[in-house]
Amino acid sequence: MYNVKTVGAFEKGNTFGGSANSGEKPKALAFQNCAWESVSAAANAFDVDRKLIRVKRDNGIMFDLTTEEFQNFAGIKVTNLAAKNFRNQNPVLYRELLLFLFPNVAKKRASNGEP
Repeated sequence: MYNVKTVGAFEKGNTFGGSANSGEKPKALAFQNCAWESVSAAANAFDVDRKLIRVKRDNGIMFDLTTEEFQNFAGIKVTNLAAKNFRNQNPVLYRELLLFLFPNVAKKRASNGEP
């Protein structure tokens, strides 16, 4: 047992599992006439967990875009840096999308007195 070399969690050849997409560039997302640079950007724009965004993507409500498709997107593009300001810059659109995509979150925020 003393001479057995084990593989650490961050070394090549580990069998601890992990994401199959680990290390890939983040993919852009789109819904109607809006596109977000990444899942994180969409989550920051709506102030929700990234898992909620992934569930919407996996259910076919939002869809992935390549980097080129995001750059050529004709509608509203939200970059990672601009995601936090999406709510303030587009309040009507933000409210519409929040009500459609995340109705439970919208109701909870309305009951807390948030716009």
